[in-house]
Amino acid sequence: MWHVSPASAIPSVENRPGHVRTIRVAGDLYFPPYEYVDENGVYKGFNVDIMRAIAIEKGLDLELVPMPWSEAVEALKRGEVDAIQGMKYSPARDQVFDFSDQYLESAQAIFVDRANRYIINLEDLKDTTVAVQSGDISFDLVAKIDGAKIIFTKTQEEGLEKVLDGEADAFVGNRLTGLYILQRKGQTDRLKIIGGPINPTRYGLAVLEGNQQLLALFNEGIKAIKAHRTYEKIYGKWFGELIEPGSRKLKRVTYGVTVALALAAAVALLTIRWNRLLHQEVRRRTEELDLANMRLLASDRLKEQILDNIQSGIITLNPEGKILSVSAPATALTGLGKQDVGKHYRDTTLRDLIDEERLDSMMLEQGQFPDRELSLPGGVILHSGLYPLKGARDNPEGAIISFRDITREKKLQEALHRQDKLHSLGQLVAGIAHEIRNPLTSIKTFVELIPQKFENPRFRDEVARFVPAEIERLNTLIHDLLEYSRPRSPVTESCLVHEYVEKVLLLFAPEIKKKRVAARQEVLQELRVMVDKHHFQQVLINLILNSMEAVEEGGRITITAGRDGPWGWVRVADDGSGINPEDLARVFEPFFSRKPNGTGLGLFVCYQFIKENGGDINITSYPGSGTTVELRLPIASPGGEAVG
Repeated sequence: MWHVSPASAIPSVENRPGHVRTIRVAGDLYFPPYEYVDENGVYKGFNVDIMRAIAIEKGLDLELVPMPWSEAVEALKRGEVDAIQGMKYSPARDQVFDFSDQYLESAQAIFVDRANRYIINLEDLKDTTVAVQSGDISFDLVAKIDGAKIIFTKTQEEGLEKVLDGEADAFVGNRLTGLYILQRKGQTDRLKIIGGPINPTRYGLAVLEGNQQLLALFNEGIKAIKAHRTYEKIYGKWFGELIEPGSRKLKRVTYGVTVALALAAAVALLTIRWNRLLHQEVRRRTEELDLANMRLLASDRLKEQILDNIQSGIITLNPEGKILSVSAPATALTGLGKQDVGKHYRDTTLRDLIDEERLDSMMLEQGQFPDRELSLPGGVILHSGLYPLKGARDNPEGAIISFRDITREKKLQEALHRQDKLHSLGQLVAGIAHEIRNPLTSIKTFVELIPQKFENPRFRDEVARFVPAEIERLNTLIHDLLEYSRPRSPVTESCLVHEYVEKVLLLFAPEIKKKRVAARQEVLQELRVMVDKHHFQQVLINLILNSMEAVEEGGRITITAGRDGPWGWVRVADDGSGINPEDLARVFEPFFSRKPNGTGLGLFVCYQFIKENGGDINITSYPGSGTTVELRLPIASPGGEAVG
C-alpha cells in the first residue's frame, strides 16, 4: 500500500494498535524525470515508480511526501520522515545518512547558453554566476571554484530558467533531469551541455544513520524488483527513450554541410571573413573582461559590506604579517582602523592581542589551534580565533584573525554556574543524607535489639555479618566524597595514554580472566595528553569497573584512543546491557544509580575530574547494545606543554 501526502502534513504518523506503521518517504517536489508533481497535481517519476514497486513487493505501507529538496534533507535529519527516495552518495552525506544498494548511477553536467564560447569546463566557472539547486550535491563541485558566485534555486527547472533569462552564466545540476526538462519545454536549441558527465556517483535510497532495519527492507525490495525485471521496465519507461536532443544532432549535420559549402564556395572571401570574426572576437573578449572587472568590484564591495555588518571583527594578514583589511567591528573592538592597513602587525596594537608563535606556526601550516579568550582593561573579554587564509590551490596566503566581545556571555555563564553549583550542592546534601541514613538505620536496629537477643546465636551471627558490611558501605561513601571534595587543584602534566590504559587493565586482569571478558585496546602509542595523572587513572578505573559490571560473562570491552586536532580522545566501549534513554541524562548526577549496591558517585567523580582538567566527557548508550564513554583532553607536546 502507498499514498502521497502534501509537505504540510509533515508531523510523523503515530503507530496505532492494530495498524501497520506507515513509512514516510520524502522526495523532491520537482526533479523530473526522477520525481515531480505534474500540472494535474499527480506525483510521478522514476523514483516514485521504484518506491511503489518496492511497497508492493514487500507489503509496505508507504506515504510519499513531496517537498523542496533542501526541506526534504532537513526533514530526514530531524526524523520527520523515515527516508528520502533518491539521493546521490557523497562522503559528507555518508556521515549523516546510510544509503541503500545502488540502483542507478547519477552524474552532473554544466548547462550554458548556446552562444557561450568561453565556458568549456568546471575551471572556466571562475568569476562567473552559477545557479545550483539548494541542497543539491552540485554545490560541492561549484563551491571549490574560486570566485564563483552561487545562486540557489528551489528546483532544477528554476536554475535552467536563470541561464535562459541571463541571470546566471551557467547551471550545474543533474544531467538526465536537465535534458528531460529542456526536451519537455522545447528549449534544446537555446541551451547546451558542456563536456561529458561530471562526477558519476551511485544513487539510491537514504535513511538516517543507524536505521539498519528499514535499510534492509529497502535493499530486499530493490533486489526483488530487479530479479522480477520490474526495475528494467521502470527504467525503460523513464530513461529508455531519453537521448541527446534531436535538434543538437540536426545542427551538427547542418553545421558540417554549411562548413563544406563555405569552404568550396567562399575561398576568396576567407580573409575578409576572418578579419571580421577576429574583430568581433576581440570586441567580445573586451566586453567580457569589462564585465568581469565590474563583477569583481561588486564582489569586493559586497564582501566588505558583509564583514562590516556582522558582530565579529575580522582582520586579515598577508604571509609577511602585513595587515590587508580591518572590518568596522574590528575597529570598534581593537582600535585598529583603515589607517593601519599596509602596516606590519608588530607596528600596531595588534601585537598585544595575538600569540606570535601560534601565528608563525599557522603560517607554516604546522598545526591547528583552539580559540582563545583575551581580557582587556575595563573588564572587556574578547573571544579570539586564528585561521589560515588559503588561496585557490589551498596554499597558505596569510591569516584571518577574528574578535568577538563575549563580556556579557561570560557574566551570564558565571551567574548560571553559581546557580548550578547551588543546585548541585542541594542535590549532594540530600543524597548524602539518604545514603548515610540507610546503613545507620540498619546499625541502630541491631544495637537496639542487643539487650533482648544477645543470647541468640543466630542474632549474633547476623550482627557480625551485617554491621561490618554497613560500616564498610559508609567508609566507601566517605572515601568517594573525600576524593571529590579534596581541595587540591589538578596538577596537569604530559601523560602517555597507553601506559595508563595498560596499567589499569593490569589491575583488572584477574577479574577479566575470571569473567572471560575479551578486553582489547587500540591506542595511539605516541599519544600524550595534559592531565593530572591521579585523576586520569581514577577516571579509567571507574569507567572500566562500570564496563566490567555491565557485560555478561564472555563479553567485550574495547579501549581506543587517538587525536583530533588539538584534542586527544579516549573511548571505553562495552557490549553490556546499556542505559535507558530516560536515565542517560542523569548519569553524571551525584548518588544516581540503578545498580543494587551502587553509590552513584563513580561517573559523578569522572565528570568533575575531567572538567577540572580542561576536558570533556560524553556517553552514548542504547539498551541491549552497550555503552561508549568518550573522554576529550588537551593534546600535550613531547616537551610537556599543551598544544595551542
